[in-house]
Amino acid sequence: FRDEAARARLEAITHPEIRAAARAAATRATWPPTSVAAGLIIHEIPLLAESGLAGHFPIVITVEAPREVRIERLVTSRGMSAADAKARIDAQASDADRRRIATYVVNSATTLTELQADITRLVSEIMATPER
Repeated sequence: FRDEAARARLEAITHPEIRAAARAAATRATWPPTSVAAGLIIHEIPLLAESGLAGHFPIVITVEAPREVRIERLVTSRGMSAADAKARIDAQASDADRRRIATYVVNSATTLTELQADITRLVSEIMATPER
């Protein structure tokens, strides 16, 4: 994440494969759907703001937390050093960039229970929207 040219080479290799896998998964989606989120296909795309592809999706949900929380999570859950976590975050789009492409913003600096409740409410709202 500190070497922009190396990261660009890696993304040139991985991104086309990831997009192809996403298209294939969407093609295999079960119909009729059997869950509460009937008809939703969710793509988790960490670099959506950077890719310029947000316009290909009818709804974009951004999940955010304060920088300090993200750093602590990367250190704790992935065993990164604080310096590596900061470098990774610094290489990504800013919160403002993500908010610009977002239809909805979810705060993940909460408890897991609160986050799950927020997501459940959001899915209900999206499913109730006629134009989706």
